[in-house]
Amino acid sequence: IIVLAVVVGVAKVSAAGGHVPWGNIGVIAAKAFGFWLICTVGGILLAPKLTKGLKRFKSMEMIAAVSFGISLFLSGLSEMAGLAMIIGAYVTGLSLSQTDISHEIQDRLQGVYDFMVPIFFCIMGMMVNFAAMKGVLFFGFIYILLAFTGKIVGCGLPALVSGFNLKGALRIGAGMLPRGEVTLIVAGIGLSSGAIGPDIFGVAIMTLLAASIIAPPFLVKTFHGESGYRSELEDQKADETTTIQLEFPGERIADFIRQQLLSGFRSEGFFARKMDRARYIYHLRKDDILITLAQEQCIITINASPEHEHFARLLMLEEVLSLKDFLLGLESMKNPDMMGAELVTGMFEEE
Repeated sequence: IIVLAVVVGVAKVSAAGGHVPWGNIGVIAAKAFGFWLICTVGGILLAPKLTKGLKRFKSMEMIAAVSFGISLFLSGLSEMAGLAMIIGAYVTGLSLSQTDISHEIQDRLQGVYDFMVPIFFCIMGMMVNFAAMKGVLFFGFIYILLAFTGKIVGCGLPALVSGFNLKGALRIGAGMLPRGEVTLIVAGIGLSSGAIGPDIFGVAIMTLLAASIIAPPFLVKTFHGESGYRSELEDQKADETTTIQLEFPGERIADFIRQQLLSGFRSEGFFARKMDRARYIYHLRKDDILITLAQEQCIITINASPEHEHFARLLMLEEVLSLKDFLLGLESMKNPDMMGAELVTGMFEEE
């Protein structure tokens, strides 16, 4: 992104017929790096306070709208500073991504995403000049190999340092191959500013197309075999997580308890996100607390850190007791058969 800001700045001056001294290039680079560093560090440090302030709106729709406005505001500041707008948007997303409301904001802005992204890809496709790509096909294939290597190595090495083994690092690198939205944005800005021509822009499109085709089967193949964590990290993760599991007599009872648990967690200020459309798996977040809730038929499982285990157990106990009260209330009801007979009789009474 910093290189993008430098290239765009140089392209603007060159397009105006001016000459860009090396000293000015250094100034542009320093400005880009300084703006990015200040906004990134400030955003990460202020994110908890910003989140606390956003939560005062109560409505998640309002929180999402204000967050989107902050992103646009920082993007405008980036543009005013002579940099690319993507820097401001990137900093906003990076700052809010570590908060407990990040997924809630993402869900509320999904409609904007669904509307704008197809338009974006359509525009990018219309900017491709296939005739201009004839002379750079060989360069394009070399660039694809270098891009693939760069992503796998660039993402895999930090993963190795973070506790993943070689298999896990390869999975992360392969998973990052098709992530090319920023590449398209950078290429589009470069083309519109004159920093690159339609031939190089076509190479960027070729790279993304190749990544989208090759990455899925390659990624699936990397998941065959052993775990992606180093053995000592797996032992550490096992020690850091406590599993609470209860089995209920029927699936409908488990459904009731799951819904009550979600309601209870939300009333305590947690934000719940369903992680799988086909299965009942939820991430529950509040500040830096993360709890996982899952239901598999009649079994409900909660995974929490040891310091939050007691809270999760107490909440589950409350919901089990509420189920008991609910069942006692059902037993004290009037005879269900008599109630059904009265309802049916009322259907045929003449007015």
